[in-house]
Amino acid sequence: VGVAVVTAVLSLCALGVWRLSGAETALLGMLVVVTAAIAFDQFAGARLSLFATFGYSVLDGVRYYGLGNEGAAVLVSASLLGAGIACDRFRLRSEATVVALAGVLAVGVSVAPGLGANFGVALWGVAAFGLSWVWLTGGRLGWRGVAGVVGVAGALVGALVLVDTFGTSASTHLGETVRSVGAGALDAVWAMVGRKIAMSVDTLTGLPGSLALVVFALFAAVAAFRPPRFIRAALEAHPVTWVGAKSLVVAGAVAVLSEDSGIVMPGIISMYVLGVMVFIALRARQAVRSDVAE
Repeated sequence: VGVAVVTAVLSLCALGVWRLSGAETALLGMLVVVTAAIAFDQFAGARLSLFATFGYSVLDGVRYYGLGNEGAAVLVSASLLGAGIACDRFRLRSEATVVALAGVLAVGVSVAPGLGANFGVALWGVAAFGLSWVWLTGGRLGWRGVAGVVGVAGALVGALVLVDTFGTSASTHLGETVRSVGAGALDAVWAMVGRKIAMSVDTLTGLPGSLALVVFALFAAVAAFRPPRFIRAALEAHPVTWVGAKSLVVAGAVAVLSEDSGIVMPGIISMYVLGVMVFIALRARQAVRSDVAE
C-alpha cells in the first residue's frame, strides 16, 4: 500500500511538472528524485534498500548492508542520464563538469565503506562516467582514453583498500579480503572469487527470463551505437544524453564481468537507457507532427 501511495503521489507531481514546464523537465525531475532517494537512504542507514524492488534481502545471505548491485545500477543510470538531460534541456555549457559531479555523487555513495560499500561500482561506475567525460571533452576512445579510465578506477580501488583496511572503523568485506591475502589465506579468497563467478553463471543460466535480459541488453547496445534514422535525429538534438546512454551500455558490459549479479546488471541499465531514448524519440516525432499540423 505504501509503495502504491508513494508511486501515485510522485506520478501526480510529475504530471504537474509536465504541464507547467514540459515533458523533459518532468523526466529530469523523476531521475533526480530516484538519485536523491537512493543517496539519502544510504546516508540514513540503507533501510529502504531492504524493501526496494531492486534491493536485497538479508535472508539470502548475499549482502547485509550498504547498496546492492541492482540498486547501484539504478543510481548510476538515473544520475548519468539525469545529468545528460539537464545539460541538453537547459543548454548547459559545462557538460563534462556536470557529468563529473554526478559521477562523484553516484560512485562516491555507492563505494564509500560507510555508505554503499559496493566496491564493484568503482570499476563499472567509473567506466560509465569516465567514458562520458572523455567523449564530452572531445577525446577519442583510443588506448589513452581507456588507460585513463582504467587508471582512475584502479586508483579508486586502491584508495578504498587503504581506507577500508587501515581505517579506524570496522572494515567491510573488502578489508577482510585484503587481510586474508596478507595472512596467506588465499584459499578463502579463491573460494570467494569462485563463488561470485558461479553466482554470475547461475544468474545467466538459471534465472527465469535471463535470455530476455540478454536480448534487451543487446537491443540497447544497438539502439545506442547504431540507432535507426528517426531515433538518431532525436538523439543528435540531445548529445549529452546520447553520450551517457552509450557509456552506460559499455558500463553494463563491464558490470557483467565484475559483479556476481551477471546479466541482471546490463538488464537494469538497459531499462533506463531504452526508456530515455524512446522518450526522446517520441517527443521529437510528436514535435514534427505538431509542426506539420500547423
